[in-house]
Amino acid sequence: MAVEGQAEFLGQYMAAAALEQESVREQFGSAPPEQVAEMMNQFGGYLESLPPDQFPNLTAMVRSGAFMMPANELERFEISLDIIIRGLASYASS
Repeated sequence: MAVEGQAEFLGQYMAAAALEQESVREQFGSAPPEQVAEMMNQFGGYLESLPPDQFPNLTAMVRSGAFMMPANELERFEISLDIIIRGLASYASS
């Protein structure tokens, strides 16, 4: 896979991130941060309950604490973008 052809992928990620951010605003609206945190904890509990033999990487991330939500939307976007760029960079050396 050539890295040059992946610029479209980055644009799609940015568009999806913006759409998701708006969707979250619509879903949670003016919910207090404590309520949002509780919903995220419930989601984390669900992920942790998944069978490790079927979802080994996901359940390991959740159990290690690596799946915790970043402090804010910008930090979340930057972390995700960093992961994508590192993945694409791995193809550049191939």
